[in-house]
Amino acid sequence: MKLRTVSLVLALCLLVPILAVADSYEEKRMGVGARLGYSFIPGTFLNMGFDEYQSLNTTSFGLQGIYGFGAFDLVYGMDNYWLTMPDGEWLEKGMDEDEDMYYVESDFGLINLDTSIVWKWRVHPAVEPVVGLGLALGFPYGTIDVDRYHMGSRRHKPEEKQMPGVIPTIKLQTGCRFYPTPDFMLSLDMGIQYGFYLGLGGAYFFDI
Repeated sequence: MKLRTVSLVLALCLLVPILAVADSYEEKRMGVGARLGYSFIPGTFLNMGFDEYQSLNTTSFGLQGIYGFGAFDLVYGMDNYWLTMPDGEWLEKGMDEDEDMYYVESDFGLINLDTSIVWKWRVHPAVEPVVGLGLALGFPYGTIDVDRYHMGSRRHKPEEKQMPGVIPTIKLQTGCRFYPTPDFMLSLDMGIQYGFYLGLGGAYFFDI
């Protein structure tokens, strides 16, 4: 119930500004394109909960659709995330190394759907800084196998952990768009979504 309430509030927060400004701008453009991303969780954050851990990062590729309202864009995206995590040991903070160590093996990915409001400022005909706020839903696939260690050796056959059906998260972004031509856009982005991320994107725009 709490998750549904939070999702509804976020959706309204995204929708109300769009409805408020949709009729205020003459420029209405639609763009379609693709994007690449790299996401990671710094070791500083993992150190807060684990004495032993493996690096967590992902690469992603996806498609995006952009609907422009002049000073605002509504951006829809769909991406596939591949988790790059070495098989290895995990130990929660303060736990006993000989009794509570886990060995984790993963073959894990995520289908991501997101929608964002992006505010933009055309400071030059070819340069446009942006900031954005959005809501993302991740749909995991693949497997994660976990086995408890005892004195450095496995106790039994690894157990496959059940993954959640959906992972909701807030998307925060900033970056800059570049326009080699008025209708073609390249973008550099950074922000927070399933960790910290860096991204490259491109889109072609049509007047509507």
